[in-house]
Amino acid sequence: VSSGCSSSSSESEEPTYESIALVNARVFDGTGADPVEDSVIVIRDGRFEAVGRDIEVPSDAEVIDCDGRTVLPGLINAHVRGSLEPDVLEGWLAGGVTTVRDVHVDSSRVFELYTLRDEADPNRARVISAGAMLTVPGGYPTIPFGFEAVEIESVDDTHRQVAISLGQGADFVAIALEGGRDMSLATPEHPAPWPTLSDEHLEGILDEADEADVVVA
Repeated sequence: VSSGCSSSSSESEEPTYESIALVNARVFDGTGADPVEDSVIVIRDGRFEAVGRDIEVPSDAEVIDCDGRTVLPGLINAHVRGSLEPDVLEGWLAGGVTTVRDVHVDSSRVFELYTLRDEADPNRARVISAGAMLTVPGGYPTIPFGFEAVEIESVDDTHRQVAISLGQGADFVAIALEGGRDMSLATPEHPAPWPTLSDEHLEGILDEADEADVVVA
């Protein structure tokens, strides 16, 4: 957000700051309101303390001059795969994407992704992950991509598989309802329709997710 802004302190000094003040900023808040010119943004303990014009700059603040540059909320990419690589997360952050919602990682690599997520490196986009997607045997995304998903063998197995996924550390539940036609993914090798989760499966998934107070996507 503050890329290109300049600090008022010199490299020879090593002051201790209790807060950060971005000054001379053009604030776009994403609400539909007009951008606010000549704004001050005060950040303390990793949270916004004050935003707007006529804000007094705290005496304990490191002052960063934005020189009229636009400051806006971080963007959220709500449907990604491939957040296992730190350099990918760093690239997203450099592009203004501060959070990504990962809807699938192969089941053999879920703990690798959760470890990366829990590191909470400020130089990378934050990760919200569903772990491996829930599907049925022979369903998407195992077909046609060969991805390792969680295959629910029966309706009775639904609650157990959701509980396992959440117990491993998933932030939400991702399910596959693609039958090969909606996204035109069917091939001669894998003709549509593909098997999908039934209404009974979905009822069990939603009940378990509701009990755990997480969303289903």
